[in-house]
Order: sequence, then structure tokens, then C-alpha cells
Amino acid sequence: MSAHPIDRPPQALSALMVQRDNAIAVDVLRDYTDLPAPTIVPRPYGVHVIVADIEELGDWLIERGGEIRISPQYDDVEVWTLHTATPALPDGSGAVVVRVSVVLPTGERVRDEIRAAVGRTVPSRHEVGGEE
Repeated sequence: MSAHPIDRPPQALSALMVQRDNAIAVDVLRDYTDLPAPTIVPRPYGVHVIVADIEELGDWLIERGGEIRISPQYDDVEVWTLHTATPALPDGSGAVVVRVSVVLPTGERVRDEIRAAVGRTVPSRHEVGGEE
């Protein structure tokens, strides 16, 4: 048995490296903040985080801020997605797009603080407190 290297075009390797770097950025954020992220799906354009319940999405909202969008209802469920990002580097670069999603039954009760972020951007606790 012998091993042969896999030939990949340079753009495929580049996309894989960006995807890996995006996942690392979210892992570092999670380690620093203890945010829940049971499922992470890195992509070249950002990272999808799938959480277990609306309270976990609320944890991300408080820590990172952002805007929540709700998918159209299908089979009596909706997907609530927080559009946010990791912190930028001091020079303003390096922020990674993060989409934190949870599936909810249609009509599920949601705290007012979380519902307030639907369709509008809510600042993170750091922006409100003046630190980042």
C-alpha cells in the first residue's frame, strides 16, 4: 500500500485554508467567551454555528451583537439566524462572518431582548460598555 498526494488546484487549497482559518477564529472566540457552539460549519465566506435553543442564540446576541433574521415558516418551524462576526484585529481586518442559527416551532415564546434584534442591528455588550 502506498500513499499518493492528492492533487488539488491552488484555488481549492486556498478555499480550504480560509475555511480552516475561519473555524479557528470562531474556536478562539468560543474559548475566550465560553459561547455555546455545539455544531460549527466553516465555509470560505464565514462560519455557521447551530445552537440548541433560543437562549443560546441570545448568549451570542449579548456577546457579539448583530441582527436576527427569521426564515419563512415551513412545517410549523422557523429558523432564527443571528448575523454577527468575530472581533476584528486592531487594524480593522480579520473579522469573520458568523451566522448563529436555531430552529424554533412557529409561535414559540421568545424573550423581548432577543425579539428586539429581529430586523435591526443590536450592539454587543462591549459596544454598549465602550470596550471591544
